[in-house]
Amino acid sequence: MNIKIILSFFIIASTFKSHASNIEYNSKELRTICKTWGYLKYYHSELRKGKVDWDEVLVSELDLYLNENISVDTILNHFIQKAGDSKKSKSVFVDKVKVDKIETLKMVDFSWINNELPKNISTKLSSMHDYFNNGKNYYALYNGSEFISLKNENHININDEFSLEKKFLILFRFWNVIEYYWPNKHLLKNDWDDIFEFYVNKIIDSKSQLDFNLVMFGINNALNDAHAMHFNNRLIKDSVIGTKNLCINFEIINGRAFVDSYDSANSFLIEENGFQVGDEVISCSKGTVEDIFEKVKSYAKFSDNRTIERLVANELTHSFTTKIHFQVIRKEKLKTIDIEHWGYSKIDTSDALMQISKNIIYIKANQFTETILNLNFKKHYKGLLKSDTIILDLRDGRVPYTIRSVFSKYLYSKKVISYLVSPGKRSLRPGYFVNDNDYDVYGGRRKNKFKGTLVILVNGKTGSIGECTGYTLQQYEKSIVIGTRTWGTAAYAFPINILENDISSMFTICALMKMDGTYYDNNGLELDYFIDYTKQNDIKWSQDYILESAINYIRSH
Repeated sequence: MNIKIILSFFIIASTFKSHASNIEYNSKELRTICKTWGYLKYYHSELRKGKVDWDEVLVSELDLYLNENISVDTILNHFIQKAGDSKKSKSVFVDKVKVDKIETLKMVDFSWINNELPKNISTKLSSMHDYFNNGKNYYALYNGSEFISLKNENHININDEFSLEKKFLILFRFWNVIEYYWPNKHLLKNDWDDIFEFYVNKIIDSKSQLDFNLVMFGINNALNDAHAMHFNNRLIKDSVIGTKNLCINFEIINGRAFVDSYDSANSFLIEENGFQVGDEVISCSKGTVEDIFEKVKSYAKFSDNRTIERLVANELTHSFTTKIHFQVIRKEKLKTIDIEHWGYSKIDTSDALMQISKNIIYIKANQFTETILNLNFKKHYKGLLKSDTIILDLRDGRVPYTIRSVFSKYLYSKKVISYLVSPGKRSLRPGYFVNDNDYDVYGGRRKNKFKGTLVILVNGKTGSIGECTGYTLQQYEKSIVIGTRTWGTAAYAFPINILENDISSMFTICALMKMDGTYYDNNGLELDYFIDYTKQNDIKWSQDYILESAINYIRSH
């Protein structure tokens, strides 16, 4: 899609008032309807059971509000009437409580109930909070671990004739899920209420299915959560991003784009006439790098710089056609790279252990299945413990969950704790999270411990469990982290269908905190040795420059 068309859709409105069919709607009133509907959905004892079609109630009430000029107070009273009585617990709930001796945190500001609602309604809603009746939550099912499932929503089909009421329903669902079950609100650049007001007006102005999908794409990007990069929608791919994946990882540094890594299955793209690691991209078939930055900012209005950089890298690695061209700078010379066709096939090998030299062992984490992980360590761990250096490659998001526990057994005598913030405890109120400082405990009392240097390789694909693994192993006193910036979200994630199979994303459900009790930000892991691609003339490039840099670093120290 032409960049100018995308930009025109997302031109910033000078006011939060919008018009559709010459009718003016009040975005603040719509926000109040959204918040009240969502609060009742998660806090009302009977609605939580999923036996009332609460979606249909919203659609019918929005029809009255939008088309028959019924007041917002009347709509809210209808909600209360249709919900019926809510059962109360026997004792009053206080904000700071302990569940199974674990302190909980309130991450939702409920002051709007008293500040924005009529007295008769605010009294009822406050009572639901203060005397919360715990029970099965159909919409956010606790699955027996620290995770919850958010799958139980009615299917909705969307097309160009989609009603405004149902568009609001989808937005209201998504907004309330984030409000009550997302632990990363510290990543928001703007207030979540203000983000709602902006995008509710964009929905009013949307004329087509693509327009609506662009709105949901924008509000998803506003989370500044790296897991949300997994946004999946056919129309967005076909019209905005591109469906052809080059499978090359680009590192963005100060507004400049560099080739960081590539999958070996696409090595023919990196031959003599192709890319080299360290090439600076000047332009591609989509336009200059500056053009792509402007395009991304148009659909990521509330995103921070790191999220915008991730989205720019995503644009560079996707194309609308198989015939594309790039212009790159290599050693101060401008070079044109033309690609007419490429294919991608995943190379699968269990050869994850490699001896680089007598005392240096290289381990590629993403090649370890759970079975291979256990067998290889039982078979090889004595040799690993005797080596001077282990290089652990985490440059892929597909890192086994158990790899950090297996490694840490041989690294630490004392326990290493990962802090977890999770909404998953069965007895928690929506909007309250477990502050569990004893969830992930690593280390053990094994007599044989590794005493050498642990080198951890990372890049922009090191994220999620890979980033959690990197942070845990980084606590080893002889660890060195080498590479480029990591993903930025060390956490556990859960797929979320914003609109059934039409629009989906990834949802961070449990956020890992640092050992000092602070949250991760979008800057990722702290690097001991940063690969700076801006210093092209000082670097002798190789196919795997980060690995070569690690080996050279080891041999020189």
